[in-house]
Amino acid sequence: METYLKIIRIIFSMEQFIDDQYMLVSKDNDILTLCWKENTANFTDTDFKEEALKFIDVVQKQYSLKIIVDMRKFSYNLSDGLISWRNENIISIYNKIKVEKFAFISDKPTVNQDNPDNTFVTKSFSSEHEAIDWLNS
Repeated sequence: METYLKIIRIIFSMEQFIDDQYMLVSKDNDILTLCWKENTANFTDTDFKEEALKFIDVVQKQYSLKIIVDMRKFSYNLSDGLISWRNENIISIYNKIKVEKFAFISDKPTVNQDNPDNTFVTKSFSSEHEAIDWLNS
């Protein structure tokens, strides 16, 4: 079975880094994708911080410059304080490694990342296909 999984990953050039109760993080070619899961409805601020730090660790190790975050199953409302924490501890790392493009997939408005100091451009999409096309353009 392990050999089969290795072959599948090679064929599809996809690597999986995290698959826990809140998120799935994988990389396909040069695009790192975080898919939030429905369990985010049970998040606490601490849970969000822990998951965000796990994700940013993968971003740094993989040196990913193109990122997709699928928000369609994300069910937690970020407080202003948590958004500030995210800007200081997560967005600052994106800028440090010079992320280029950041795509959200969502059916509703997402976290605003439009800051002229950011190294990356952010855009929202309704499908993964649209997001991938934009990231590869």
